[in-house]
Amino acid sequence: FNYNTALFFTKWLTDLAADQFENGPVPWVVPDNMRQGGTPGWGDASTFVPWTIYLKYGDHRILEDQFESMKAWVDYLAYVCGDDLLFPSEGFYFGDWVAFVPKGHTTKPAYTDTDYIGTAFFARSSELVSKAAQVLGFHDEARQYAELNKRIKDAFRAEYVSPNGRLSPHTQTAYTLALEFDLLEPEQQGAAVKYLVRNIYNRNIHPTTGFLGVSYLCKVLSEHHQTDLAYELLLQERWPSWLYMVRNGATTIWERWDGIQTDGTFQDPGMNSFNHYVFGAIGDWLYSVVAGIREDADHPGYKRVIIKPEPGTSLSFARARYQSLYGTIHSSWEVKEKRIFIRVQIPPNTTGELHLPQADGSFKVVEIGSGTHDFAYDYNPQVPPGQ
Repeated sequence: FNYNTALFFTKWLTDLAADQFENGPVPWVVPDNMRQGGTPGWGDASTFVPWTIYLKYGDHRILEDQFESMKAWVDYLAYVCGDDLLFPSEGFYFGDWVAFVPKGHTTKPAYTDTDYIGTAFFARSSELVSKAAQVLGFHDEARQYAELNKRIKDAFRAEYVSPNGRLSPHTQTAYTLALEFDLLEPEQQGAAVKYLVRNIYNRNIHPTTGFLGVSYLCKVLSEHHQTDLAYELLLQERWPSWLYMVRNGATTIWERWDGIQTDGTFQDPGMNSFNHYVFGAIGDWLYSVVAGIREDADHPGYKRVIIKPEPGTSLSFARARYQSLYGTIHSSWEVKEKRIFIRVQIPPNTTGELHLPQADGSFKVVEIGSGTHDFAYDYNPQVPPGQ
């Protein structure tokens, strides 16, 4: 959303493929100056990044160029996981890096087991390889990796999911990944959402996710009708939170939730960057959910624009503008005097699908064409109990 990154990531993915080990592991960093790799959530950049760039810019050549690299990573995971398709618990892996654990605690209440994480990302990457193969017309490989994805999900549920939707491990990241990667049966999802919501409330409405969970936490809440709770997380000012950083003078995102602790000391004087991207992933939720600018996977590159803003009870207005390859996409909304005012701009040579938020939490879908469109109507949502 923030930059035109198509050329940058095309070049960087070429570096990734060049540095990828012959048997498929992806290095921890690219360019590789550490000669170590193979950790889930990091190596999955080989599948996540090309698929994301394809969705954002609509050029399938990125998938053509990276397809062998994508397959090599998933095939490596299949080799490591073995016949049971579960990622091994032995060995060092970053996992949900710097998930929140207060300094001095001997327990890890927010720790998500690395074998769970590895199996979840194995499932997601196999799905992305299948989708890429389908786009490229490689139907046999699309079928092959789709079948692999199904078998991984079956193994995941048998190992980590109770019949009533409780997960082992019982953390915010565990529930977030399972819901985001569609690893649960439909009848288990409702219970999983309840466990996730309860965990957040039990933490006094604080995030405890590390690097791998934070990207999806608020997104998953919104997808499961918990957008007001996502707003509460966003606007939380107590430690740990995004605004705790701001209240402590941050002008860039910290590497750790508790980079500066409540007593003013550093969490870790060594590994403790105060200019680190990952927790800044909340920006994606701000643009795509609060403002509502979303791509359509069936019409990538914003050839068809989905606008689905989700106003919460915590904000009175939001505005966002995105410069797509077709032109400017604009979405804004304001709530005042029990009415909502929405303005949407759709670029030339594209179409739009506008989801108008209703006071009862539902949406009215309107098909729109290029140009600027204004809507105004009664809107008086009730604040959920307990807020």
